[in-house]
Amino acid sequence: MKKLALSILAILAINNHSFLIAQRGSCSGEHNYCFPDKEKKKGAGKDAWQYNNQSKSGLFAENETTEITLVTYKDTEYMLAFCSDNDMLEGKIQFKLYDFVTKQIEKKRAGKVKFVDPTDSTGMRMLERDTVYKDIAYEKSKKLLFDNTKKENVQHFEFISEKTRKLLVEVFVPGTEGGAEASTGKKNTPDDKEIKAATYSCVGMLVMHQKALVTGFQK
Repeated sequence: MKKLALSILAILAINNHSFLIAQRGSCSGEHNYCFPDKEKKKGAGKDAWQYNNQSKSGLFAENETTEITLVTYKDTEYMLAFCSDNDMLEGKIQFKLYDFVTKQIEKKRAGKVKFVDPTDSTGMRMLERDTVYKDIAYEKSKKLLFDNTKKENVQHFEFISEKTRKLLVEVFVPGTEGGAEASTGKKNTPDDKEIKAATYSCVGMLVMHQKALVTGFQK
């Protein structure tokens, strides 16, 4: 009887969470709730933050990581802000911002080269000698620009892009304390499909932009 009661409570919690997700359009608009301070503006008119269509929302499982490509433009200021419909994730979403760096790499490989034997008067005899060929290759790697876990898990970040480029945003949704296991008083097992379903949450990434202020002497 006790096990049945716990299962019913877990199912009710899942149904309630599913209802809230349905109310918000299956997570599609969660990012609309992520602005850190609705009163925060930098100037007025053209200098105020503008909504960027790269904003996204989605359904995440606990301990899930995803990567998103972000296109930024020269002399533009951007703000990334994250939030969730799950109160237990407040202040806990982790994100990193990476730039792509291309390096030129020289690779060497052994080979042979043919040449005419200088001692052959006919010029028909060919000889071979060992040689080393140098090939140029280009390797792309990630360069970390920002990690919110090093900044007390702040849920938003502002930066200015000095050039037009593609950046990478890595988002990690950690497990929540007091989740399904705590509510049932027992550890999840493979048969607890209903309980596992309660570990999903809506997560939003809001992207805002505005024209950056250019300082110093201009040409």
